[in-house]
Amino acid sequence: MGDFSKSITGHERASFERTLCCMLKDLEGHQTTVELRNEIQITGIIDHVDGHMNFSMSNVSYEKPRQQPLQFSHIKIHGKQIRFVHIPDQINMQKAIVKTTG
Repeated sequence: MGDFSKSITGHERASFERTLCCMLKDLEGHQTTVELRNEIQITGIIDHVDGHMNFSMSNVSYEKPRQQPLQFSHIKIHGKQIRFVHIPDQINMQKAIVKTTG
């Protein structure tokens, strides 16, 4: 798991390895959209994903339904609030899984 395994707790590592959260680690540095359970969409660059699927993002557009988007330089998203993560086309998820769990 590379440098990531050195920076997390044992509980976080176990959660990371038992779920598909390991795929999301490969999204760091890429722009994507995260949909929240309350229908808010957040589009930006993923800076960090931890073993509990908490996200840190930068250059963010925060869009509520039927409202104008808001712009933020940085935002943190609690993993339990995430409904869906859009995977960019340029990411090969099979390689991402092998790389992070390998």
